[in-house]
Amino acid sequence: MPKISKLLTDEIYNTAVNELKNIGELGEIANKLKAIIFVRKYSIKHVEDVFDVNQGSAISWIKKLSNGALFLKRMPKKPKQD
Repeated sequence: MPKISKLLTDEIYNTAVNELKNIGELGEIANKLKAIIFVRKYSIKHVEDVFDVNQGSAISWIKKLSNGALFLKRMPKKPKQD
């Protein structure tokens, strides 16, 4: 049985699964959701190898999902004024 992050509750896991179904399999957010689901099925240590991210990123994504902030759009940068 893999060691599961204490941050990844059943509620957060279910949210990740449902949101992935809603948004589809492609895209940056979909990959983050897949990584969260992967943590649950395997372990946070294996996320580094499979998704090519460090553990800190995966933990950050779990925290953001629990706060509902993972899906916030990034604000576009304003063009420089000369």
